Amino acid sequence: MRSFLTISLMLTFIYSEIKAQDVSLSQYHNLSCLLNPASTGSYGDDIKATLSHKRQWNSVSTPFITNLFCVEWNPGSKNKNKINKPSFGLVAVTDMAGSSGYKSSIFRALGAYHLRLNKTKNLSFGLELGYNQRNFSFDGLAWDAQFNGVGYDASLPTLENFNNTSNKNLDAGFGMEFTNKKPRKLHWKSGVALHHYYQKQTVLENGEDALPTLAQLYFQGQQTNGFMVFRYYALVQSQSLAALSGTLGMDASYRFNYDSKYTNFSTSSAITAGVFYRYRDAVIALLGYEYKRQFRLSVSYDVNISTLRTSTKLNGGPEINLAYFGNFDRKRSRLRKIK
Repeated sequence: MRSFLTISLMLTFIYSEIKAQDVSLSQYHNLSCLLNPASTGSYGDDIKATLSHKRQWNSVSTPFITNLFCVEWNPGSKNKNKINKPSFGLVAVTDMAGSSGYKSSIFRALGAYHLRLNKTKNLSFGLELGYNQRNFSFDGLAWDAQFNGVGYDASLPTLENFNNTSNKNLDAGFGMEFTNKKPRKLHWKSGVALHHYYQKQTVLENGEDALPTLAQLYFQGQQTNGFMVFRYYALVQSQSLAALSGTLGMDASYRFNYDSKYTNFSTSSAITAGVFYRYRDAVIALLGYEYKRQFRLSVSYDVNISTLRTSTKLNGGPEINLAYFGNFDRKRSRLRKIK
């Protein structure tokens, strides 16, 4: 019993440290609305809606659960000849950290402006404005003062006093993205984003849970060879000068047929498999299916390789991502070069 409580507390405070380093989802490449506000609406369709769900640490504690919903609107997508165009989006995230009841709720409004430099190159700028709320509950937590020398006694006082168990504040961030699309060659994009540029939120009195600015730099590339599509991903991020992390990965898709070039008379479906490595933390396997370029379902699983692997028995957590791509004009093509 005591060992279980010790592990639960350890995970709670480790995850609280992670929470001070922001929400972490394995399928970040499918969540451009969370990665960089400059990516808002860059997919080419009129509208994109995404649902994401992740569970972690099932094997040693109460699961840590993250849910996300985002919608992006691209009003300028109908006019392919329009050089510059804006895009807009909304993001909602809830994050529950195990038995501590430490909950974070994030709401963001996104705006991006895409500049067409030439036929193959675009430069995008984005801004995000957010509202955040964080709180925690004593229920389910065990403190050292509640161990009576033999075992855990919930009737004993915690001897802890928190004057503040919740907080809310406004937030802001911005980003920039460069896209290079070359027919029959490597399509790639690279971007940089700063999140929580204005954010002073804290629940704990010592301020240790305050969110410092999160800086992210990433690269994504795509190559097509017949029915095969290969994608490459790299992400480097830091939320404090001493903490630098990164993720590398790739996936491959097989399309069952070719698409119509100018209409959606024929749109192909595809299956996808991929693998990612998050530095000193996890190896991630991914499987996905896309139906006629309109619905995409991706399922990934983290295999934990961090210092917690003995307690977690290498288990991390499953993550499910479901996306819908829609067009108001059904005659237009949905050819998305880079997701």
